Amino acid sequence: MRFFHLLSFFVVFTFAQRQQPFSPQLLQEVKEVWVDDYGDYYFANSQKFSVTKYDSLGEQKAEFFSSIPFQLLSVTNPLAIPIFSEVKQELSFIDQNLNFLKEKINFSEAFFHVKSVFVEDWQYLWVIDEVQKKIVKYDYQNQAIVKSYFYNASLQGLKNFVVWKDTVYLIKDQLFEVYHLNKGLQLSQSIPKLEKVKRDAQGVFLYSQNSIYQYTEDKGVDLIFEIKGASSVTDNYKDRFAIQDNKLYLYTSKK
Repeated sequence: MRFFHLLSFFVVFTFAQRQQPFSPQLLQEVKEVWVDDYGDYYFANSQKFSVTKYDSLGEQKAEFFSSIPFQLLSVTNPLAIPIFSEVKQELSFIDQNLNFLKEKINFSEAFFHVKSVFVEDWQYLWVIDEVQKKIVKYDYQNQAIVKSYFYNASLQGLKNFVVWKDTVYLIKDQLFEVYHLNKGLQLSQSIPKLEKVKRDAQGVFLYSQNSIYQYTEDKGVDLIFEIKGASSVTDNYKDRFAIQDNKLYLYTSKK
């Protein structure tokens, strides 16, 4: 097992901190926060099945409600935000006003039961079918399976995943795993309170309730940001954010 390459406390805790203009009443109900690269905030409420969008001044811009549970997958493209409902077996997209776009994918037509989804771009996505135990690349514009791989590891506790080239990075309850599509499981590492995984041009990033980690093949898992007592952390291309004691803080000097 690889161990964390913990950065010094100086690096982790020397971010400039600024409280953001959101009320404690709002934040105490937030399960998860996302921030896009334009500085807009998305607060997910798992009890109300809702997402509320605010600008950087604290003004509400839009709100989305659902009658069934769903998972917000990404805000990388605020004009087409993917949301996945495992109950409904459907992937939908909502626009900058959090209204449904016409694009919808019904997975029940091509798969047995999709457990999790990763949207790669405007043409391709990846799904994990927990009944067939397969990881599938799917062309959703043409409704065609591109590639399919057997997944010979446990799917218990799976929350979400991303794919980069021929490697799958999975977040499970208290567990981060690296799975090569041809070679199988490469790494299984315990990390407490994991919530989501993202990838961008800088690499693969893991998010727990109070910490952000970066994974690289040569170094393994590095702790790069930690706020003790935080209930949710996230970042965009230039800043990091944390909800702590029902207050939202922005931390600059992202490295």
